[in-house]
Amino acid sequence: MDQRRGGARRAGKKRRNHFAAAEIYSQRMKLTQLPDDMLVLVMQRLDVKSIFACRLVCQKLSGLALHRDVWRHQSCFKYNDRYLMRCVCGLLRLAPCLQELAVWLPVRGCRPALTSTSCAARVLSVSVGNAAAVQDAAEAVCRQRSLGGLRGIVIEFRTQADASALLAAVAQTPGLGGLRVTAHTDIPWLAAPDTLPASSLKRFQCELRRETVDFANFILAAHAATLEEVEFLHSTFSTPLTWALLGGMQHLRRLKCDGNPGMEAVAACGSLRVLDLTVTHNRLAAAWAADFLRAAVQLRVVRISYEPGIRRADDVGADLVLALASSGRSRVETLALDNSGDQGENAPYLPSLIRALPSLPCLRHLKVDREPDGLLRAIHPDTAPALQSVDVVLGRGECAHAWIHGDAVKAVMSANPSLHVNVEAGAILCGDYDKMMCEGACAVGCHRELEECIRWNEEDYRWGHHLGLFSHDPTEKCSQKHSTEHKRCWILIPQSQ
Repeated sequence: MDQRRGGARRAGKKRRNHFAAAEIYSQRMKLTQLPDDMLVLVMQRLDVKSIFACRLVCQKLSGLALHRDVWRHQSCFKYNDRYLMRCVCGLLRLAPCLQELAVWLPVRGCRPALTSTSCAARVLSVSVGNAAAVQDAAEAVCRQRSLGGLRGIVIEFRTQADASALLAAVAQTPGLGGLRVTAHTDIPWLAAPDTLPASSLKRFQCELRRETVDFANFILAAHAATLEEVEFLHSTFSTPLTWALLGGMQHLRRLKCDGNPGMEAVAACGSLRVLDLTVTHNRLAAAWAADFLRAAVQLRVVRISYEPGIRRADDVGADLVLALASSGRSRVETLALDNSGDQGENAPYLPSLIRALPSLPCLRHLKVDREPDGLLRAIHPDTAPALQSVDVVLGRGECAHAWIHGDAVKAVMSANPSLHVNVEAGAILCGDYDKMMCEGACAVGCHRELEECIRWNEEDYRWGHHLGLFSHDPTEKCSQKHSTEHKRCWILIPQSQ
């Protein structure tokens, strides 16, 4: 009896396996009957491992796994021998193209694949780990250049080496839209190449230092006709030529840099709209930056960052915003002041900012990171007629709920009904962490929507809460989107409050 039952179970299991196999075959037949373009759209959403697995399913999927449209959004990251992509060599042999190929050289066993691949990367990112790897990196750039699809290059030097061959290969690459070069040590640039591609570069990022300034000037000159964004990372050295080249550009829209001698020449660039300026403790550099700000009346967006942070109103650069407003012709619409390099709670730039506000008639968006009360009390239609939003950061441990009920918020919302105040706070309610409610706002139990903001942060494991304050009729059309997309909780502050 037991034998008969066992045989029946085995037979049933065999039938089930047969039916399962038939179902799988049926599903595979349905899958392969789909049009190629539809299958390609689906395969674009697969990861690299899954695309390779498709090659084992059937002949049709095996062929589509090598389709260019399947791979053009994929990226390959190989930072060292222990990193994720052990199959980088196989990938470079089989994949027709990639969105990005990122490697850390030298890397064992991958040199032939990198220098002879037919896989065309749109972006090539190379970290050079030692002097011997410079030549490998240059050959990788040359190989990708020959394939014709390269539109962006990122080079990071982590060792001192003669970079001439590599930088020459980069400089001679046609069709580039973006280039970033960073160095943690000296990288001598010995000679410029004899032949140059047509100007194509739109975005250029480079550490501006004594060893790289000639290369930077070479790139600026070669691509002056097309450059739109230039970012000098940690610019400790420059030449008058650097700024003269920038000042003569016709399409430059955005510049990020430190204060440097001669930078006032950039004010001649009529297309410049966005400036991201870093202010150090160098008083001369701050003076040069002030000269530039006085002359650059074409700017629309300005961000001033203090690194390291300032602590007193007479510290270097604390009054730079006055230079921005001094011409009386400022068209700045967005202004951000960042003193996060200082661990204190003070804002030494605040007195100068308050004095400058009436001379910034086009200002629509303002962002500060310290002492919001003093600023808010100074904002009214006479001093900031166009202002639509103010971003502020509350001090550590300050209860956002209690702050909302404070005099500064009441005053600014009553005087400016169309204004929006965006708040970043570490503690949104007194009971966030210690469950102890203050005797003021939190004990009353109003603004229950703040609890929703806390729940969002607990779900996302985020530090910091984001609130939006407004006082206009919620049904009215306004300039700001009351969106919760970025987990911002919107609070209506009644005019009568």
